[in-house]
Amino acid sequence: VDTALITFIQTVYGPLSPVVPEFTSNLRAGKYPLTIAFHDESSGNTGWWQWDFGDGNYAISQNPIHTYHNPGVYPVRLTVHDSNGLALTVVKTNYIIVTTGDLSSLGDINNDNIINQLDIIICIQLIFQLIEPSPEQFLAADVNNDLKINLLDLLIIGDRLLGD
Repeated sequence: VDTALITFIQTVYGPLSPVVPEFTSNLRAGKYPLTIAFHDESSGNTGWWQWDFGDGNYAISQNPIHTYHNPGVYPVRLTVHDSNGLALTVVKTNYIIVTTGDLSSLGDINNDNIINQLDIIICIQLIFQLIEPSPEQFLAADVNNDLKINLLDLLIIGDRLLGD
């Protein structure tokens, strides 16, 4: 490592601080149309931002506001460029969940208009990550709306099955 070169670069461009991309949002789920404020929490020598909201829309502002117009489960990607052009990206899969507001289909994971044993089996497969959920399956399986498919969802679906 040429310390003289590093010292020269730091003198000309300032201290080198690696960019670490990170973000949060004011909401993670809700009924469409859903407007969400995203907040950049990246550290380091950031220069500019590139957002991909997972629905075909993009932004280049630091803290954008975006409206989702269709139900679904969306990833969000933030690419942060430092002042020297280096780009690093963080991707949060299944980050935004937009619903229709219709709660009648919660638990009907296989979408056959009835909660049955097959929904229980699919929920177990989703919990143990034996299968990857489609956006529709994720929305139907996350009956407690905690943005995860877990044992509590299974218990609620089982209770709905026994209650019918």
